[in-house]
Amino acid sequence: MITGLRTFLLLLFIAFTWQTAHADSPLVQYPGNGHYYQRFDTFKYWTDARDYCQSVNGHLATITSRSEDDFVNQNLVQNLAQPGAPVLLGGTDRISEGTWQWITGEAWSYADWAPGQPDNNNEQDYLAYWNNPTYPGQWDDSYGGVLLPFICEWNWLTDVWPTDLTDIWWNPNEAGWGMNLVQTGSFVYVTIYVYGADGKPTWFGGGLDKTGAGTLTGKLYAATGPYFGGPFDPNAWVVREVGTMTFVATTGDTGKFTYSVDGVLVDKDVQRQPLTLDNYNGTYESIEILHVTDCSNPAANGDDTNQHTVLITQNGSAMAVTFGTLGLPGGSCTATGTYSQLGRMGQFVGPYACPSGETGAYALSQMNHDYRQFSARISKNSANTGCKAVGQTTGLIEY
Repeated sequence: MITGLRTFLLLLFIAFTWQTAHADSPLVQYPGNGHYYQRFDTFKYWTDARDYCQSVNGHLATITSRSEDDFVNQNLVQNLAQPGAPVLLGGTDRISEGTWQWITGEAWSYADWAPGQPDNNNEQDYLAYWNNPTYPGQWDDSYGGVLLPFICEWNWLTDVWPTDLTDIWWNPNEAGWGMNLVQTGSFVYVTIYVYGADGKPTWFGGGLDKTGAGTLTGKLYAATGPYFGGPFDPNAWVVREVGTMTFVATTGDTGKFTYSVDGVLVDKDVQRQPLTLDNYNGTYESIEILHVTDCSNPAANGDDTNQHTVLITQNGSAMAVTFGTLGLPGGSCTATGTYSQLGRMGQFVGPYACPSGETGAYALSQMNHDYRQFSARISKNSANTGCKAVGQTTGLIEY
């Protein structure tokens, strides 16, 4: 009963922390560009599908070559639960009739229209795999007011599973200034603490909204108010818009921050500010959600979910992680290596070995420690089976 309860609680926990919505196909990677693709069968209008893909840090899929077209078609279109249903892509001629464009701004250098298409029958302005049995996988122009499945595309795996930006950020070469980012959903509130032209501390703030994969933009404001040592006078509090700001996440721990104040433009490379190392010591009931590729046994490839006990022992930056096997039976494996941390996010890298004789490389990135629980992105490469696994893991501490 206890084991069943733990499993239920873990699944409930991961349902709230897993940042990618349930999809109706495996997450697949096209070798030609390294991008990731996934099909969603929750039917949506084209504009809603576009917005949904953006909300999970990607975009409606764009197809720019024959090989990419064949890959996406074979892996995500021909295995539809409802064979023959059109599947939306990120192309439109809504802006200029007859001039088709990708929503990403990529060049329209390739097309695979079915015979007689596009025909713009009653204002068909949106691209879809027609998936007509006569023309399987070829393209058609579709209506914006029809509910259809769709395919999202991500440039990087870090876009598929985006990182919480909440932290203190700074440039380590420029002491004394920085900013706080506090994220909820796709909204981030920013507080910047810098110095004015007179050398005195000054503050700016405002909200950022996600406008693309890893990109957030918003307006920046300055405020004046009553002296902190006296009673608060709400009439003395004045806010004015001073400019704009953009944050672009280059990795989970670094980014580019651009902002303007009264016409003065500032461009900074920033990273999470290191404070102290979290203590991960403990035994956890953990769940892994993995995407496995390149196994010597092709049957082992695919999406995999594992539940097991994880033991973490840590002494400063020295860490050992004991976990379940990858691809081979035979007991627990142990990785021994080094832990480092920037802001709230940590990283562990080290080789692993198993009683079965399996060895390989193991890494946890964007590790986050909270009260009696942890989460991280995970990477395992088996030297024995060839399996490469990437995904996420999360655990609740047992004691």
